[in-house]
Amino acid sequence: MAFKSRKNFAISQLAASIDDSQLSLEVKTGEGVKFPASDFWVAVEEEVMLCSSRTGDVFTITRGEQGTSGAAHASGKRCYNAITTGDVGDVEDKTKRNSLTFPFYGTVQVNAVFGDGWYPSSFGLTPKKLTIVCQVAPTSDVKVDILKDGAVQSKEVTLPSGQNYATGAISALSYSETERLGFKITQGTDGAGLAVILIYEVT
Repeated sequence: MAFKSRKNFAISQLAASIDDSQLSLEVKTGEGVKFPASDFWVAVEEEVMLCSSRTGDVFTITRGEQGTSGAAHASGKRCYNAITTGDVGDVEDKTKRNSLTFPFYGTVQVNAVFGDGWYPSSFGLTPKKLTIVCQVAPTSDVKVDILKDGAVQSKEVTLPSGQNYATGAISALSYSETERLGFKITQGTDGAGLAVILIYEVT
């Protein structure tokens, strides 16, 4: 099993608009080199695409990947090498399923909720650590808290300004079989390619 290619700080903007079915995109002049040469995930707004190859600033892409839909995107929209649910299976296989990854698509927004609706107790899992990963480091602190049935649990983990990842322990947190897990961004205004990795033990 091979992981998708990845580069740190791989972010640019669309050099021209694309419709919902075009199979190539172009980023700003000279910025294609920020991205891998081939086989990587790229996100624009709420669409994830798979780039099979890159020639200079032009990406050859497959549209609407990872449960997203092909959409039109205007020139100047942010384009970045994303952490996606496509990475989840790879990570889980490598770690023998002792973690799950929950991506948040788009620019960090305070009060945004994601990953809501999963029932960890149904799988006999107890959350132990929470890692925040951000492909594009934020310029101010980002904080993520855990939700139980939509209610904040005061288990915040902070990703400091300028950092790409941070980990915090989760104590005294359990779920019944009818309680849903979720995450909420409680602080933060920028950064892209955000995901939380939940590390758990089997009970």
